Formats: sequence, C-alpha cells, structure tokens
Amino acid sequence: MVIKKRKFHKPLARVRLRKRGENSDQTIFFSFFLGVLILATVFFLLFSNWQIQRKRSELNTKLENLKRELEVLEGEKKELSEKISEVPTEEHLEKEAREKLNLKKPGEETERGREKKLF
Repeated sequence: MVIKKRKFHKPLARVRLRKRGENSDQTIFFSFFLGVLILATVFFLLFSNWQIQRKRSELNTKLENLKRELEVLEGEKKELSEKISEVPTEEHLEKEAREKLNLKKPGEETERGREKKLF
C-alpha cells in the first residue's frame, strides 16, 4: 500500500501564514496598549506613593508639635497642682484676702482706712 502525499497541505500553510500576518498587527496593537496600561499604572502608583509620603511628613510634623504642647501643658498642670495644695489652708486664704482684696478683720487697723471688713 502506497500513501500518496496530499497536495492541499500547502494551501493550508499559506492560509495560516496569512492569518499570522493579520494577527501580527493585532498583536502589536495589543502589546502597545498593554505597555501603555502598565506605564499608566506605574505612574499612578508612584504619584500615590508621593502623596502618601507628603501626608505622612505633615502628620509627623503635627505629632511633634502636639508632643511639645503636651509637655508644656503637663508642666503647667504640675505648677497648678502645687498651687492647689497650698490653697486650702486658712492662713493662705487670709493672706490672699488681705493682699488682693484689701480686706481686714474687725477691729484691725491698717495704714489705709478704705479697706473692707474681712468678716
């Protein structure tokens, strides 16, 4: 038995070559479009990263300012708590009344005659 070569094999090869040539234009367009899409994505990510870094820098600056302000306020709090510990005594209240309000006890004489009575 002898097998004959089929002659229609060659025209199919030509058709395939022709289709590959047509696909070549589509492949170039698709590759170009894909490349542009990848570049756009990379630029978008870089820009987003830059914005995040800038915002982080601003927030770190604000954080440092708030820490300094907290230290100042804690110092003031400490001073005020020391003053509060002095205030409740009767002697301190009497002293403040004499100095700031110009008050005196009944029957007490002072240099000024215009002072108000303490009690």
